[in-house]
Amino acid sequence: MLVDRGVGCLLGGAVGDALGLPFETLSARRIAKWFRPGGYQLFFGRGMVSDDTEHSFLVLKVLHLSQGDPVRFQRLLRRALMLWLLALPTGIGFATLRALLKSWLGLPVRWAAVNSPGSGPAMRAAVIGCYAARFPERADVDALTRAATEMTHANRKAEIGALAMARLARMAALSNTMPGWQEVRAELQAVGGDDPDWVRLIALIEAGLEQQLPVPDFAVTIGHRRRQGGYVYFTTPLAIYSWLRHPGDLIETVAAVIRCGGDTDTGAAMAGGLAGASLGEAGIPAHYLETLCDQPLSVSRLRRTAAQAFGTGPASGLGLLFFPLLMLRNLSFLTLIVAHLFRRLLPPY
Repeated sequence: MLVDRGVGCLLGGAVGDALGLPFETLSARRIAKWFRPGGYQLFFGRGMVSDDTEHSFLVLKVLHLSQGDPVRFQRLLRRALMLWLLALPTGIGFATLRALLKSWLGLPVRWAAVNSPGSGPAMRAAVIGCYAARFPERADVDALTRAATEMTHANRKAEIGALAMARLARMAALSNTMPGWQEVRAELQAVGGDDPDWVRLIALIEAGLEQQLPVPDFAVTIGHRRRQGGYVYFTTPLAIYSWLRHPGDLIETVAAVIRCGGDTDTGAAMAGGLAGASLGEAGIPAHYLETLCDQPLSVSRLRRTAAQAFGTGPASGLGLLFFPLLMLRNLSFLTLIVAHLFRRLLPPY
């Protein structure tokens, strides 16, 4: 079961990422006129992934190589992300960029990390939670999540968001049924009960579920704003709420987050990761996997990597050509994104 849930987590995040990417930074009003569920809207019905999926892929690779040892995991992940930066990723978060540049200057982790409440650690945390479910006696989900967080972000809110995503993904991967609100609330309180802002968000999630608020209406209650869409206390509660609000429906889970506007690719990737951890690959309509066309992170490569990490196969490296190929891909991807941005200048407004 864990292999299927792990594959579902990585692929679900990729599908959410690709669906949300064309609408990043747009307002909810504009998205309502553009967004049409049923397929990707980046390039003639085809989808591509962003840094959200690339991070999750690298995290899972390194988790497998390190076998869940937090110290080795952090060291290898830092090295992998530093090499990833050389591939000129499009849309990298500013805090992550600064932290990796400081790492290249030779600064230790505690000095390279940036005090930012961004979503970088949370967006790569779901696969950590799923992996920790594989070795509950050896892999401490909190230790692994903190190791991945403190590499780039030295901020309590960023840590809380990442811990919440990891713990809930672990719970989802281990559960035969959709976790109930009482179980979810206990995990959310455990990771951030000392932060009044987080406690307030827990209460708002509970109230929204009781009132059966649509996800965009819930976004209003937490003060979600388009220009601050990458704030972890927006992306994380939105992803969690949509996952709870639309159990059993991965596409609607991510679509509801996209309709809120803002950092749509990250929010949808996080929601898709949680839904995929609950449903496995079977919960992702085949059409969305068949039309997700990217290289070197193809669907088959993502599936194979997750199956190796969550199964019993030996760990394999990235290969010498991975990062050069990723750089070539990113240069062509940038051209496509620029063309899409010009398209967004046209109606409908």
